[in-house]
Amino acid sequence: MKKRNATTLDNFFLRSRREEGHAKLYFRLQRKEQTLTLRTNITVDIEQWQAAIQSASAWRRYTQDTILMGRDGTVRVLKSDGGMVAQEMTEFRESLKALEREGKATPENLHQLAKSAGSKRRGDSRQLDHICRFYDYSLKCMKEGLMRYHGRRYSERSIGIWEEFAVYLKGYVDAELTFGDIDRSFIDGFRLWLEKRGLMRQTMECQIGLMRKLCRTAAEYGQNRNALSLTGWKTCRATDTEKRAEVYLTDEEIDALYSLPLEKKLDEVRDLFVLGCLSFQRWSDYSRLRAENFITNSEGVRVIALHQQKTGTYVEVPITDNRVELICRKYDYNLPKVSRKRMNERLKLVMQRLAEQIPSMRELYVTVLSVAERRSEDCYAQLKVRVERGERLTTTERRRYRRLHAEAVRRGGMPLFARNEEGQVVREKHELVSTHTSRRSSITNMYKQGLLDNRQMMALSGHRTERVFENYIKIGTAEQAKRIFDKLKDVKR
Repeated sequence: MKKRNATTLDNFFLRSRREEGHAKLYFRLQRKEQTLTLRTNITVDIEQWQAAIQSASAWRRYTQDTILMGRDGTVRVLKSDGGMVAQEMTEFRESLKALEREGKATPENLHQLAKSAGSKRRGDSRQLDHICRFYDYSLKCMKEGLMRYHGRRYSERSIGIWEEFAVYLKGYVDAELTFGDIDRSFIDGFRLWLEKRGLMRQTMECQIGLMRKLCRTAAEYGQNRNALSLTGWKTCRATDTEKRAEVYLTDEEIDALYSLPLEKKLDEVRDLFVLGCLSFQRWSDYSRLRAENFITNSEGVRVIALHQQKTGTYVEVPITDNRVELICRKYDYNLPKVSRKRMNERLKLVMQRLAEQIPSMRELYVTVLSVAERRSEDCYAQLKVRVERGERLTTTERRRYRRLHAEAVRRGGMPLFARNEEGQVVREKHELVSTHTSRRSSITNMYKQGLLDNRQMMALSGHRTERVFENYIKIGTAEQAKRIFDKLKDVKR
């Protein structure tokens, strides 16, 4: 094939004798009286450039843009490295013509022009086969709605999870690593790196799952052709002994909670939580219920109708408990706006108040500590040793020690959180309640009634698979044995 000539390339050429790496392009400006050689700031990959100038078809492939197609049909054009180089060459040529038309093509101005060429190249659209750069790009697209999940925009909660993933991704992955660099040692090393940070098993498996999803998304966008990066990530479900205890509130405890006298801020939190216990929905759904969600359907049944934010599933939940609408009317169907973090903080205070009246909320459950809780315990243990030695603490350390010591006394912990005879961490039930406990409570209590089958209950909760749905049923082994015994006894009678 015929090699592209200098005229076609607008007199751009390389001076470097190297065969690989990166180098600056030079531009030869031919005038009647002289020939001026300008060193531009346009950077090219030497090997790619030399291959591209061999033929017209090779040049077209080099400068061809990448078309990114989202799952929802969204199209985005991504400039290739060659496309960016060609664009910079064109911009330089146009700027040069403008100087000549204005009569300002002095050697000083020409050299200044060459120096500025290529300086505006966008960093976020290049080298997306780099793991961290593709992550930054995909996160930006999620926020802008250009990248979607099953055709729906990512929720704020989902985006928050991806933002938190950056701590683990960029803590482990070198900035220059590409998806092609992922091998078995990289995959096993990531799991080991997470284990050394003492993460809970559920958290660790979640981060591995996000890494796998990132690799697969990169493949869908044409930036990852490494088969191992798509199949090598294996996740294992955490056993009950490896994850935080998941509790639920019984119908009796929910009744007591509903009647509990509280001041305004805690009263609002209690109302939102009870609404979740009676609606079968996630926090992201029951916290945003409005008057338009309460309708009488085509069958004449009063229901809560909504599209779930996380999955987009449409559900109609029959209103069989008048407390649902009583709570909403209390706020004129304009429920208090509370962030998830603030909700969980205040909910702990509410549950502590409930535990003062309901003994069952003080039952002990075997659980595991989060990373933050383990750090607090280690910090308390170290400060306690220093205090016992008579060492002087700083003002900040004294304040921290007093706070942690008060917690240790309240918990009966040694050194901070209480343990059973087998050395397992045990915590009172009220300490384990969170916003998601409401959904777990509604599903478990409905299951205990035995009135509906799984499919009917899934129609209320919006679950699509029985495997996920059954994870929400939190009846203990002893309680389940008692249920079986009672049923068998009734049959014999």
